Amino acid sequence: MVKTFRDYILLSLILLIQSCAPVEVTNKDANIARQQEQWLSKAYRYDKNGWIFLHIEGKPFELGFQRGYLTANEIGEFYKTLAYIQEFETSRDVNFFVKASAELFKGKVSQEYVEEMQGMVEGMRAAGKEVNYDQMLFMNGFVDIAWYWYPQEKDKIREGGPGCSAFIAGGDATSDGSIVMAHNSWSSYADLRFCNVIVDIVPEKGNRILMQTWGPSIYSMTDFFITSAGLMGTETTIGGFKGFNAKGTPVFERARKAMQYAGDINEWAKIMIDNNSG
Repeated sequence: MVKTFRDYILLSLILLIQSCAPVEVTNKDANIARQQEQWLSKAYRYDKNGWIFLHIEGKPFELGFQRGYLTANEIGEFYKTLAYIQEFETSRDVNFFVKASAELFKGKVSQEYVEEMQGMVEGMRAAGKEVNYDQMLFMNGFVDIAWYWYPQEKDKIREGGPGCSAFIAGGDATSDGSIVMAHNSWSSYADLRFCNVIVDIVPEKGNRILMQTWGPSIYSMTDFFITSAGLMGTETTIGGFKGFNAKGTPVFERARKAMQYAGDINEWAKIMIDNNSG
């Protein structure tokens, strides 16, 4: 029974996902081990009107494998696009940023999210696409690396810079007291075309998460998320920000952990603030 606005939103989105025609899993051959077939049997993907709806569930490595396998082509294109954009804008090869990601992020990511990203690498490999773990780190942390760390390293901020707009309203601010949340993204057409993934994550531990995301990102990175704990939110960036802390925990780690484990807004804030990278 639908009791709350959150229940209504979750039910509506799940019904929308289920109403779409399924996309057959391709490239499934002898290279897929029996255990991997069992993992994939719990996941599914639907494509409709340019959106990708993805359901994944299980242990961290399983979640990653399912996502890597079912969206291998999209993740591969996402990486190639990031590589092109970074070289075009900075004259530096993508390997420079991949190396920086490894140096900044390794040792700061929880083991379960390390396993999830490693699972994506293996899932892509099973689907015939090759990326390594360091490249996966860069794809998850490219906002930190490209928009905040690199400009700080260059001792300058790109004029204009990245930045988005968002708002959330409720109570007396809306006509019926329900929550209204909106977000718009300010970035290039080249990378925003990869923001068409809706992921329904059912982890072995913690909250169920429904979120819009980019490529292989383990957190929303932009636009919206809803969790089974009753939390909903939207994420935005700050153009021209100069307070990035390279020693802090990357945002993809903190935001995913907050979505997965926070039971209320206070827990959410505590996770996000702890060892904040800025």
